[in-house]
Amino acid sequence: MGERGDTMTANLLIDANITAGRDLLEQCGNSRTFQTENLEKEDLRDVQGLICRTATKVGPALLDRAPSLKFVATASAGHDHLDLAALEHRGVRWCSSPGCNASSVADYAMTAIVEVLDRMRMSRIPRVGVVGLGHVGSRVAARCRALGFEIHACDPPRAAREAGAHVGEAPGTPTPPLHPLTTLLGECDLLTVHVPLTRVGPHATHGLLKARDVSASSVRAVINTSRGGIVEATRLAELSQPVLQAIDVWEAEPSPSPALLGAAEVVMATPHIAGYGAAAKWAASALLVSPITSILNSPPVAVPSFNAPEVPPLTVHWDTTTGFPPLAVLLRTLLGVDPLDRALRACADVPDEERAAAFRSLRNSQPYRLEFAYKGVAVHAPAARREVAAELVAQLEACGVGRVKLHTQERTAT
Repeated sequence: MGERGDTMTANLLIDANITAGRDLLEQCGNSRTFQTENLEKEDLRDVQGLICRTATKVGPALLDRAPSLKFVATASAGHDHLDLAALEHRGVRWCSSPGCNASSVADYAMTAIVEVLDRMRMSRIPRVGVVGLGHVGSRVAARCRALGFEIHACDPPRAAREAGAHVGEAPGTPTPPLHPLTTLLGECDLLTVHVPLTRVGPHATHGLLKARDVSASSVRAVINTSRGGIVEATRLAELSQPVLQAIDVWEAEPSPSPALLGAAEVVMATPHIAGYGAAAKWAASALLVSPITSILNSPPVAVPSFNAPEVPPLTVHWDTTTGFPPLAVLLRTLLGVDPLDRALRACADVPDEERAAAFRSLRNSQPYRLEFAYKGVAVHAPAARREVAAELVAQLEACGVGRVKLHTQERTAT
């Protein structure tokens, strides 16, 4: 429990699975923790602030049990698990951490993109459709562009706000114009989805990417790191010519479809962990501190910068027979989610309740991975292969790897 003494009277209830930066949140008031699965048993009468994650659904039933609630803070970029209308009706304020996990999700998406393109064995420049140009989508678009891919972008809400707008990470670089989704379906080889889940309004995203539309399109792969229900993933796997998929979020989460887990066309299958980077989880908590103290009219809390741990670089050597490992292999090694992929697929044949329990356990028990920006790769090559090695270095940097060094020698080791 964290306490600040007599100057702070707010009682905070914090999700026990929020570990990164929780000491900062605890400084905002008198706190205790809760387990999501046991929240219904909690006494919420005196709780003034609820700090949760996406696994906690906040609606009228919960609010009825928390008459003293002043705010709900979610340590996540998305907030579709919060019933905003109910919160507004009760006069309960809310806040989230938009963009906190953008780099982490971009790492995952780039790994999936390179993986599916490697399997597609294309002989021309790939055409990548980026659906949603927010914090994540803009990063993915910039990285794909740095790899030399042709980028097509779609973001109707943004197009409505900024007629004729273009996106770009750096000034002076070519930026893709915004197109309707139908254009991306007609021209792209793969789609990567980065939109919030919304069910109402002119730009609702629930069921946005339908199997019948993909079936009639040029798209051969779909990557979804946004929310389940945006992509008809199960129906995509049932097409006569199923597309490749990388899925981190699921239509029936936390109980993924056994058919999807067993589908050969699903090249990556993970339990909603694309945003589970160490820096991302730190930022998810750190970004909440200022709005919480503002809502409570309490003294400010000092928020230090993220302190990334030192990790040894991944060492890559030129092989006289096979050359360098494929970029897809290197990115998957850096991402480090293959054990989770195997463990989740192993749950395909168990009952739904057991699969859901395994999903939650896999999601909550894993240590947060370090984002590409804080990782390094040491590329070793003979001097005669310097040009090829330099190309690999450029590709890794384009994918967001922060520290890539090239080492050349006159002759290869024996």
